Amino acid sequence: MSLIGNLKDLNISNIIQLNCMERNSSRLSIKTRGKTGIIFFEGGQITHAEFDNNEGEEAVYKMLGVIDGEFKAENGITSLRKTIKTSWNSLILEGMRIVDEARESKDKASEKLSEEIRKVNGVRDVVIHGRGKESESSYMRYLIDKAAVIGELLNFGSFHRSQLSAKSEKKLIIRHDPYFLEIKMDNSSLTDMVDFSINNILKSQMMGGV
Repeated sequence: MSLIGNLKDLNISNIIQLNCMERNSSRLSIKTRGKTGIIFFEGGQITHAEFDNNEGEEAVYKMLGVIDGEFKAENGITSLRKTIKTSWNSLILEGMRIVDEARESKDKASEKLSEEIRKVNGVRDVVIHGRGKESESSYMRYLIDKAAVIGELLNFGSFHRSQLSAKSEKKLIIRHDPYFLEIKMDNSSLTDMVDFSINNILKSQMMGGV
């Protein structure tokens, strides 16, 4: 029997706990943003895991940080490889600690990035949208998703940036994984100049300068 669903409805931590508490021997597969991962259970213990280029405990820790994507849990499938001996509850506790530390670090980096972008001449405000954040604008999320789909359909490649105009302001939407930046500008602002300045800030951040 298989259980298929979305990680926004049932997160990986809960799926792991369900399999372990029910002492299942099964395989959990996930797909997220072009990456795949698997976790094998045997008698309610995690025995092997793979995610991206990681395996063993590190793969489990990485997957615990995944917040969107699809999953499939299949009973009766086990792995001959045994790369994990740590108890499942210890894995979850350590994994969530790592996830929390990484999230805190990203939040600090996001705040610093926002401060730098707000200093750019012509920028009124900036909103950083992260996938899975409950506080993000659902309308902006809708626009971003539609732009990404259209880009793929027209063979323009993946979505990177776009400009929106209204009576009172202009918006520049920039993809900066794992975030999307919503830059709010006055109508009198020179979009190309703003875009150029922000691009330099993003390059500096990637090199560790922001």
